[in-house]
Amino acid sequence: MPDSPSTGETAPTRARRRVALRFAPKVAFLAVGALLVPALAAASLLVVVGETRAGRLFGGVSAALLVGLASGFGAWRAPGRPCWMWGSLGVVAVGVASILAVALVRGAVPDRPEGRFGLQSRFGPESRLPRYAPARLVPERDQVALMVSLATRPIFWSARSRTIRETTLDLYRSIEADPAARGLGAVTHLGLLEAVGGDFRRSEHSFAYVPQPRPGERLGLVVFLHGNGGNFQVLPWAWRGFAEARRFAILCPTFGLGFWGEGGVEAVDRSLDDALARWPIDGGRVYLGGISDGGVGVTRSARAHPERYRGLIYVSPTMRRDELAAPEFAGAWKGRPILVFQGGRDWSVRQGTVDPAVGLLRGQGSAVTYTVFPDEDHFLFFSRPTELFGRVGEWMGTFDGPLALPRPEQ
Repeated sequence: MPDSPSTGETAPTRARRRVALRFAPKVAFLAVGALLVPALAAASLLVVVGETRAGRLFGGVSAALLVGLASGFGAWRAPGRPCWMWGSLGVVAVGVASILAVALVRGAVPDRPEGRFGLQSRFGPESRLPRYAPARLVPERDQVALMVSLATRPIFWSARSRTIRETTLDLYRSIEADPAARGLGAVTHLGLLEAVGGDFRRSEHSFAYVPQPRPGERLGLVVFLHGNGGNFQVLPWAWRGFAEARRFAILCPTFGLGFWGEGGVEAVDRSLDDALARWPIDGGRVYLGGISDGGVGVTRSARAHPERYRGLIYVSPTMRRDELAAPEFAGAWKGRPILVFQGGRDWSVRQGTVDPAVGLLRGQGSAVTYTVFPDEDHFLFFSRPTELFGRVGEWMGTFDGPLALPRPEQ
């Protein structure tokens, strides 16, 4: 029988409720702390490793706001005199954040006028990156500096982590040193949109590097798909030496985080159609490539539209054997060229998963050229550009006559 007729609660129920009310603030405190501490650490690290004034300012604003939030929570939890101390700290922190935020917004870089050649950032007709979006306020090089630092500093082999950081940031410094290349906004927000279930496909975005064509020249084209983590302007920029020497445009479509699932083939098709309409491209010299999880997109697009591509390039790739063995892919790519690069020490995509996929392709009759760099890891694309792009050029130079299938009439 209930002990309290007015509430219908038994004594054990009331006891459990009192315990819950007693410990709820402590649980909330621990939960907030678990979120605030790593966020504050990341913001503080951005102040230290940021490459630009804007990146360091954003880190300072974020850190100050987080300190203010923590102070407000502390004031709520601390009775008496400590409450005023926490409150004062919070006011000061918010004030500092406001001053830094004003400086950050006033220094926001306006969109670079869109040219036709060089390093490009292309959006669909109904999409544009807002000037004051966080992805715009924080230059891509600072976002990457933070991500690379978080990802590599805990690595035991410090020499390798330092090489990764310096190689990556040197590419961004070379972009910044080129007046015609610098000033493009990041599109990392599209990956975040996919992560939270948003509609990231509407942007129809791509990065590209396009050499200035000579009179009457038609450029080749490499469509290169990014991996897991999102698209970055440094990806086509890394191809620029190859692009200028071999007279190729480089097109890197954006597809959220880079899993290349539903809608991925259509995203590649839209970017390719835009490139063919915008630049003088030789439709018989179009190659499809991808890095890491971009390999999934390569397989799916090559299966859907084999007639559009002269050859395929997989770099440190995710290669799903069930999709490679699909009759549409196996039949379309029998006897046709496929180039695969892999690092022997790759910790993300292990050679043990790529070797069987290459064996499968060869068994199906594809003309596979497979190169393993025994001492390289998942950073192969950036750490060995001279050898990698040299071998791509040699591979392309072995073809006699058109290899792409005739494109059907529209």
